[in-house]
Amino acid sequence: MLAHPEAVKDMALGDNGFLDRLRPDTLWVDCSTVNPSFSRQMAAEARSRKIRFLDAPVTGSKGQAAKGELVFWVGGHEADVQACRPLFDIMGSRVFYGGGHGAGTSLKMVVNLLLAEAMVAFAEGMALGQSLGISAGDAV
Repeated sequence: MLAHPEAVKDMALGDNGFLDRLRPDTLWVDCSTVNPSFSRQMAAEARSRKIRFLDAPVTGSKGQAAKGELVFWVGGHEADVQACRPLFDIMGSRVFYGGGHGAGTSLKMVVNLLLAEAMVAFAEGMALGQSLGISAGDAV
């Protein structure tokens, strides 16, 4: 799980990148939160080296990770998802399979947008309630 696409690209393809060191048929699972086109690019890079690839960003905090309660949003070949299922089940509480490469990162983007919109709507509702004289305690 790396912070941004450039970090993933450097680790995978840089001067000391791991992708050229993996054996054919190895499965690379990228749990970084990146964009779908980047995940598809990494899948193509892996495929050109006969490496299998899943994009599997997660939802959850360090605390949820420590408890094995992450949520995985997965894209790639379904057989590869099933091969990783025991690992996903150890680290997470739910696995959502979205389809081909880039689908996991697409799902995570949609979920992030929906969560952000919900937070904005909640804040607006609280502000409206306060402007109407409703205490924050009563509004929740």
